[in-house]
Formats: sequence, C-alpha cells, structure tokens
Amino acid sequence: MNILALDTSSSHCSVCLKRDSHQFIRRDNASVSHSRHLLALIQRSLDEAELYLEQLDAISVVRGPGSFTGLRIGIAVTQGLAFAQQIPVIAVSSLAVVAAHSQHVFAQQGLSVDAVLATLDARMSELYCSWYDVRGSLPEIIGQEWVLKPSELDRVGQLHYQETSGFLVNT
Repeated sequence: MNILALDTSSSHCSVCLKRDSHQFIRRDNASVSHSRHLLALIQRSLDEAELYLEQLDAISVVRGPGSFTGLRIGIAVTQGLAFAQQIPVIAVSSLAVVAAHSQHVFAQQGLSVDAVLATLDARMSELYCSWYDVRGSLPEIIGQEWVLKPSELDRVGQLHYQETSGFLVNT
C-alpha cells in the first residue's frame, strides 16, 4: 500500500511516503513558510520511492490542532492532490501522532503502557492535550481534545470522569 502523509501543523513541515514496507521521510526544519517547500518535499519523496502521484492509495494529512496557517496549507495541498487523482484522504489528529510516537518509543524501550497524555504547545501559554489508549496497533482517543493553561494540566483527568475499558477517564 502506498500512502503519502503530510504534517504542516507546527513550524516544521514533514512528508512521509510509505511504499509497501519502505518509508521515505522528508522534513523542512527551516521554520519558514510551508507553502514554499511542501510540494518540493512531496515530489522528492515520490521520486525517491519511484512512484507517481496516481499510484498512491491514500493521502493522510494532520488536521490539527496546530498552526492555523500551516494546517490550511497542508489541507489545501492534500485536497488539490487528492481531488486531481481521486485519491482517498485520511485526516489525523496531531495529538494522535504524538501518542503514536510515544507508543513507538515505549515499545522500543521494552515498556508497556495502557495510555498516554499527548500534549503540544498551543502558544499563548496554553497546551493542546488529550488522553490516548495505546494498547492497540493505533492510538484511540479517550474523551476529547483540550486546550488548557499548563497550570491546569492536572485537571484533564478530573474534568468529567467515566469508567471505560478499565480506565478512569475524562469525556
């Protein structure tokens, strides 16, 4: 399966192309306009994987939370490419990406965890955060995504409790 994944939700722009079991990853760490680099990163990834756009099975794009302008660029590029080639689109939460990365890091260290609290800097002295169940192959959100002051982070588990799948969680 050939999947192109785009993340423009932060100051860094990332493109990952999965061709069968191989991954081709490109990043722009210059913290400049994604509109200047995203299409070139996509083209370089396709060239390296020896694929054409029409050979993609899906395009995945990070839908946020994150940088408003960055998200607009990533989603607009995704819509344009997907519409032109009739390729399905998969929208993914940036917090779910953080949870999946955490899940991978824990597994590499031989650690087993049931849930992680994924957080991202929301700027203006706030955080985006959400709990994720990481027991399966993909993280599943527990409750909802929140925007909080760092001093309120301890409230995430106290906002609304519900017993679910062995977890005491917010909903």
